[in-house]
Amino acid sequence: MRAIGGAWIAVIVLVSGTVGELGAQQSEAERAPEREMMRMLTLEEALQLAAGHNPDYRRALNEVELNPTAARAAWASLMPSLNLSTSTGTGFSQSTREVDFFGNPIENPDPGRNYSSSATQSLSLSWSFQGLGARHEMTEARAGNRVRELQRDVRRHALEIEVTRSFFEAQEREELLALEEEMLEGRRRDLEASERLYALARHDRTDVLGAELEVSRQLGNIEEARGELQKALLALGGVVGAPDLEEVRIAPEPLEVFDPEAVSVAGLVAAALDASPRLREQEAALDERRAARGSARSSRLPELSVGAGISRGATGLDQQAFLDINPRDSRSGNFNVSISIPLQQTFLSGAHQEQQAEVGVRNQTETLRETRVEVEEQVRVHLIDLATAFRRVELRERERELAEERLRLTQEGYRMARRTFEELQSALRDAADARREALSARYAFVRARLDLEESVGHGLDPMLGLVP
Repeated sequence: MRAIGGAWIAVIVLVSGTVGELGAQQSEAERAPEREMMRMLTLEEALQLAAGHNPDYRRALNEVELNPTAARAAWASLMPSLNLSTSTGTGFSQSTREVDFFGNPIENPDPGRNYSSSATQSLSLSWSFQGLGARHEMTEARAGNRVRELQRDVRRHALEIEVTRSFFEAQEREELLALEEEMLEGRRRDLEASERLYALARHDRTDVLGAELEVSRQLGNIEEARGELQKALLALGGVVGAPDLEEVRIAPEPLEVFDPEAVSVAGLVAAALDASPRLREQEAALDERRAARGSARSSRLPELSVGAGISRGATGLDQQAFLDINPRDSRSGNFNVSISIPLQQTFLSGAHQEQQAEVGVRNQTETLRETRVEVEEQVRVHLIDLATAFRRVELRERERELAEERLRLTQEGYRMARRTFEELQSALRDAADARREALSARYAFVRARLDLEESVGHGLDPMLGLVP
């Protein structure tokens, strides 16, 4: 009879516990979005969206559109200037006074109006040449075009890294949410075990309350993880330039972890110095500075100008020549050659401008050298970080395995009343922390790899032969 009574008590406790959890489960289901019905977003799609919507990258693309007009403007400085002008007009004059033969003003007996008209057309050709100035202008224009193109490439590479970083951040938050939901099921099973043992009088009510407390805490962890996921999706949408990405799911990308010990540091540095967009941008900026220096030097040279022109015109009484499209009354022509020496530019301001251009070249040379040092340092530092992240992954995976094995043994002992509830909760928390840290370590490795790829200038696999 005592056994039958204990069994009924167990059934009553289990039913009450189930009813108590039903409200929490229903609330959780109502607040959680229907993730299974959401559109899946892949990393490739995110990169394509960013290329079409990211404002910073779009500004860089707009700057590149200046290249054709800049090149034509440089060519225009070599071409002669051709000008065509035409004019026509009409007018009248009227005087109420005139002068007599002695120069005295007298009243004009016939103050009538005198009408006149005219039409002129002219065509002129001029060309100026100042040493190698035009050549330097063209070189400067090409260098400026190259700078804009490299700035676009730098923005594109930085955008790809930033989008990939944000994508994996959202993927980590989504995976962490799934992990917290999975651990919630474990907490509920532990609660059921505590209620069964309490019903059989093998544990007291404090164990059941402690298990219920852990379930409530885990529900709080899930809500926090869900909020972090929503913020990560918003951040991804901000990088991409499409803020509606909060209503998508992340299509998981594989997290491949590899040992970077086989990577040659010298080879990686050499590849970075050859492919880094930052270095290419600074080299193009140096070419632009050199062309500007050449332009400053050529501005002090004499300028040769050649010009020629022809014109024709007509005048007539009344409106005879007004709007005349073929005036033939008079014709004229000219041809001239001149040489001008800019004395002030040559002896005063030109020297200062040339010195400024020379200083600009020197400073840009130092900037390029500084960038090389920074790129090499960043590659070495990020490679060290990658190796550290790999070792951390190995350690965290081992800790996770040990914590899960300890939890399994503790749960078996608790169900057989050989372990206390405090020992079970300690093992549960250690296992949960170990799983979270193992997950975080894998994504930390991904972030370290992205940092290294950002410094190098492109992905590691094609360059190093790595197949993670």
